[in-house]
Amino acid sequence: MKPLETYLTCHEGNPQTEPSTRSLSSRLTFVPGPGDTFRFMVTEEMPHFLSEAYACVSAGKPQQARQWLSADALEPLAETAAAGLCSAETCFLLGLTFFGLKDWEASQQWYEWTLQVCPHGLISYELGRICTLTNRTAEAMSHFERAYAVLPEHAGVCASHGTDLIRLGRTREGVTLLKKATELSPENALLGSNYLYSLSYLADEAPAHVRAAHEQWARRHASTDLARVHHPNDPDPDRRLRIGYVSSEFRRHSAAYNFEPYLDWRDRQGFELFGYGHVRVPDEVTARFAQKFDTYRDVRQLSHRALANLVQEDQIDILVAVGGHTVDNRLPAFAYKAAPIQIEYGAASTTGLAQIDYRLTDRWIDGPATEAYYTERPLYLEGGQHCYQPPQGTPDIGPLPMLKNGYVTYASFNNSCKISEKTLALWAEILRRAPSSRLMLKFRGAENASVQAHFAQRFRKLGISADRLRFHGWQPRGHHLALYNDADIALDTSPFGGSVTSFETLWMGLPIVTLVRDKAYWVSRMTASFLERTELGCFASHTEAQYVMKALALGADPNSLARIRASLRARMNMAGGLCDGKNFMCYVESAYRRVWRQWTHRVTSGTSGRETGVAVAG
Repeated sequence: MKPLETYLTCHEGNPQTEPSTRSLSSRLTFVPGPGDTFRFMVTEEMPHFLSEAYACVSAGKPQQARQWLSADALEPLAETAAAGLCSAETCFLLGLTFFGLKDWEASQQWYEWTLQVCPHGLISYELGRICTLTNRTAEAMSHFERAYAVLPEHAGVCASHGTDLIRLGRTREGVTLLKKATELSPENALLGSNYLYSLSYLADEAPAHVRAAHEQWARRHASTDLARVHHPNDPDPDRRLRIGYVSSEFRRHSAAYNFEPYLDWRDRQGFELFGYGHVRVPDEVTARFAQKFDTYRDVRQLSHRALANLVQEDQIDILVAVGGHTVDNRLPAFAYKAAPIQIEYGAASTTGLAQIDYRLTDRWIDGPATEAYYTERPLYLEGGQHCYQPPQGTPDIGPLPMLKNGYVTYASFNNSCKISEKTLALWAEILRRAPSSRLMLKFRGAENASVQAHFAQRFRKLGISADRLRFHGWQPRGHHLALYNDADIALDTSPFGGSVTSFETLWMGLPIVTLVRDKAYWVSRMTASFLERTELGCFASHTEAQYVMKALALGADPNSLARIRASLRARMNMAGGLCDGKNFMCYVESAYRRVWRQWTHRVTSGTSGRETGVAVAG
């Protein structure tokens, strides 16, 4: 039988620096493949059912693949694999096949059997990816750490370990490793995006440097030479517009709750919506969103050029990039300028692409002083940049816990990547000056004893004992929201503050103390924007001393805390507030209509060129 060859696109590496051949055992071999991939060489004859199943997975035919993977075919192999007698090639190919089918449990089992006969960093890396996809953060960290110990020059392994270091608060080390990954694999756009996103976690990174790094990424992965100059769209300023949204976050993801108002409160007479979903693992949220778009397209299998061609065929007037340089983004497709107007929404900083014309923002988050940080022009939304749509069935707000406990409980439910050394020091100062207080932390991986021990040790060095800390890991949404009833006051992270987490915190009745950094990107001012819109702007601090004093003052005033707790949902629901989807979409669609009319005016008048700024009042 002719040996199989399969390309492992998940294995980023640099063929210029990797050895010409990696032998995992006498029966399992990797060699550099095209670009930054590795090729897994199967040199022995595979069982017929496995060859066929893998071929079906590779061809995007999961149902046919599952038909080949019957219990009768798998059970004999599983018995020999459990005894350590199965070929490493067979075990690995089964793990790879089940990974392609998104059967994480089966894939993990076959990879673990592979490790029995062929221990190697690449297999640990695959196991780490499965743990990441199944919300087992601490296990993923362990696998990635083992992979990095033996493969420190492997770009994908390097990036994964760097991300783990950021999660553990070793931010500068982690960002350095992510930069190293981009140097090992400079043609990998997504690795570059991961590095750019990580810059938002650094408190001392100059916005000018961040912008320059994004522009460098764009020159490499989104050249302006690709951009269309002329667009045949009908320049009628008042016709129904076609709006396209491109995102990897049309799924069970925190950002989805910010996006749903775009679908539920839109003007169906004036706008036709197209969704371009690059969702790795579609779920019930994906299905719900697909029903709400006028047209939804699954673009996972399309190249960036093919996606741009599809947008052009759909005659999209305004194309929106949701999330900027987030995981699995499709920003390189925006290089082709398939729509006459392109807009960014929700990026942590700039995108760096000259082909993206505008970004949605508001006057609390940005202003004239920050325009130089971005390559996009601002579209100021009078009602605010974000709108929150609370999930159905959210628990009621409970009584103030400190009245029962006799002490104040501070809390942060933000991603641990945002818990910088500076943030930790501020929290420790608050706990030192309020000796009876407690701190509750909730983030993915916090349920693991080793992760808890790591954070407890960091606090211990700052004079805070472990008995004053409470940890919670990932939980289903209802239980997650209910945990807010165990806390009195929320402490925001810095420089990367909360977004959806801040929405949830306010919805569950907790005021938030936040630190505003003026000379930084908008991620440090998101929570301040939400507080202003709920008439609680007094809790936004502009110095570290203010941050500590406001947290302490709130904790010393239970009566005021109780009143704020009881009033927050009404504040969020008031007309023009954080949950007013109808009003929010009026401002968004007014912005769309205004920039469209500007484009049609330039087309019909024969003028061109970019403006210096746009203010949209609604």
